[in-house]
Amino acid sequence: MLTSNTSLNTRIILRGQEAIHRNKLASEKKIILYRVLQELIINIKKYNGAKLVAISLENTGNYLELTCSDKGNGCTNNDLRNGNMNQIMENRIFSIGGDITFEAEKGKGLRAVLKFQFKYV
Repeated sequence: MLTSNTSLNTRIILRGQEAIHRNKLASEKKIILYRVLQELIINIKKYNGAKLVAISLENTGNYLELTCSDKGNGCTNNDLRNGNMNQIMENRIFSIGGDITFEAEKGKGLRAVLKFQFKYV
């Protein structure tokens, strides 16, 4: 999924995928995680022109924390607040009791951190 949504000029570094057992994760959370990652990658490709994207997963007790950052064009925090796509991602994460934050600076890329509680089924 990650490589199909990026261009040949974008390199993705994925770390910590062993922190989550996808086969045991509840279907709803798996789908939401997939959709949010997909939206993040599409936005990075479409708007940031990033050449490097880092995605890390970390299991912190009963929480899964996913951090996605890029070295692209970035944007202003005002641009983030006005973006419809970010609201969609927030709604998805909030629907499973999670939280997502965005940090951006023009010329320095974008960083999104999402965290949600998970239980294996």
